[in-house]
Amino acid sequence: MREEAEEEVAVIERAASEGRLLDGDARFLVESRYGHFTAMQVRDRRVRGLDLHLERLDSANRELFGTGVDRAAVLAAIRTALDGGPAPDRDPAPDRDPAPGDGTASGDGTARGDGVPDARVLDTRLRDASVRVYVLEAEPPRVVVSAGPPHAPLPRPLSVRPVVYQRYLPHIKQAGGFQQAHILRTARRAGYGEALLTTEDGLISEGSITNLGGFAGGRLVWPDAPMLHGITMRLLERLDVPQERRPLRVADLSGFDLVFLCNSWGVMPVGSVAGVPLSVDEGLLKRLLAYYDGIAGDPLD
Repeated sequence: MREEAEEEVAVIERAASEGRLLDGDARFLVESRYGHFTAMQVRDRRVRGLDLHLERLDSANRELFGTGVDRAAVLAAIRTALDGGPAPDRDPAPDRDPAPGDGTASGDGTARGDGVPDARVLDTRLRDASVRVYVLEAEPPRVVVSAGPPHAPLPRPLSVRPVVYQRYLPHIKQAGGFQQAHILRTARRAGYGEALLTTEDGLISEGSITNLGGFAGGRLVWPDAPMLHGITMRLLERLDVPQERRPLRVADLSGFDLVFLCNSWGVMPVGSVAGVPLSVDEGLLKRLLAYYDGIAGDPLD
């Protein structure tokens, strides 16, 4: 046995896509397999439950990498992804005097004829977006943020397909997620809106990308099973109604007044499971949606 530790060899030294060599950052993303993330919806530069997202990242990072996350650095990375670069200059000096009648400083749309910047050109910052914050294995762990178009709740009511599958370390929102992506794609190709993950005997844990909850007998009920404790679920647990966790099987859902799924996209009622129609109490749904819509977002800036 060699006494000295061998230097770790990079898994990928070179990589190419469509015949072009990738840079170091792209190679890192290609080879990254181990890590965790959180997904959020940004509206007007605000995020519901932002503190819970940061708490999730910190907790998972301590479990996987033995250290917390720099919350200020995470927020700065989110802002950078939304901004697309440095913050825009709100009052730049025009390159030259505007040409008579052209309405701009230089013909490129950077300023109007009155010397006021054209915000459509200068301010490219995203105010609404879907954002994912990944923490991936590196030394130290590396934060990667993606931003894309905002995502609205799925059309409702949803039809749901039970699938026998249980995630490893379900309390961690894991990077990668091939199994869940495949399960969801397969369910949607079969005409369902979401897949419901269950044990062999039908015990419900969660959706492939959602949590499940429901109202029965005046109580808000959540599955008592290993699952990802989702951010929207945690926000809904603050609703002032009697709540409980108990083992739920697919067959139990037909006795509920309302069954819903939730994630960062919002709250979505379930109309059927495995083709069996479910009750949708419109009064309960209206109250639930009103509560969720009334949750103020935390500012990113």
